[in-house]
Amino acid sequence: MRKVYLTYSRMKDYLDCPKRYKFKYVDKIKVSEDLYNACTGTLKQKIVELLYNEDWLFREKPDIIKDHFKQKTPTLYEEWAKDVERGGNFVDLKSFNRSKEVLLEETIRGIDQIFTIVKNERLLVAPAKDNRSEVDGVFEGSNFTLKGRIDLVIGNRNDKPIIVDGKDTLVEKGENYNDPDQLYAYALMNNYQFGVFPDKLGFMMFRFNKVRWIDPKSGIKTFEEKAESVAKRIQGFDFKANVGEACRWCKYKSDCVEHKKWLSSQGVTEETL
Repeated sequence: MRKVYLTYSRMKDYLDCPKRYKFKYVDKIKVSEDLYNACTGTLKQKIVELLYNEDWLFREKPDIIKDHFKQKTPTLYEEWAKDVERGGNFVDLKSFNRSKEVLLEETIRGIDQIFTIVKNERLLVAPAKDNRSEVDGVFEGSNFTLKGRIDLVIGNRNDKPIIVDGKDTLVEKGENYNDPDQLYAYALMNNYQFGVFPDKLGFMMFRFNKVRWIDPKSGIKTFEEKAESVAKRIQGFDFKANVGEACRWCKYKSDCVEHKKWLSSQGVTEETL
């Protein structure tokens, strides 16, 4: 049987609701989304990657470095906007409810956040030649192929690399925003491609000036087993809806009979949502 193509996001969407997974990835129904945190998080992560890839962190005069990236931010935004407009994530750039200026202001504030995190967490651990960013990762499981883009691997040339993923959420904890499975997926891919598991895994929480570290040994095997289970269910065309409170905010409820029935049973109407 043909292997199932998975990413962390696809897998999470399936576990949240198989029917929503079908709408999004099988039927490819497009919905509009608010991309504010996605945009600012991506731009800040790009700055982190440039800092590590060009040895900026090892240079003097941090104010000059900050000014450099403040000037570079609009260009990073334009590159990100082009990626969105290609439609790979089924989103609509026109759905933004913030202006470009607001997005850039928040990103520029993030430069100070990034420098604070790097200093507090002592992340000056490797020169640029030992780091990798935007790594196109892959892992071949028994019944699935897992792919994803690893934001940053610090010290990838030594035997104790650190994998970091940037998060711009206002929620410090909670699996909906900082799911360890995302980092476990990256750890599997890094080991598969480079033959080494990361020594540390962490979410760089821009708005909290810290890294939320995840134990790299506690859940990697469990994640792999979970991925195998998800792939098996997809191969069996198991797309039954998970009805519940999430139906209130689901972008696909207008296309889902089960969701409509549940919302009706709760006395929920379009006017009350």
